[in-house]
Amino acid sequence: MENLEQFSRGKTAIVIAHRLSTVKHADKIIVLDKGKVVDEGNELVALRRILQTR
Repeated sequence: MENLEQFSRGKTAIVIAHRLSTVKHADKIIVLDKGKVVDEGNELVALRRILQTR
């Protein structure tokens, strides 16, 4: 993950991940459910939404 952080520093990067730990340092996280945006924000917002849908 360190390589991704170095590569995307100062740039916009779109990362698709199943694990929240993969994107925990992202400035913005968008949570999709069945192809629809259900939440967006930082790691805590995403984690809250993921826990609600389980």
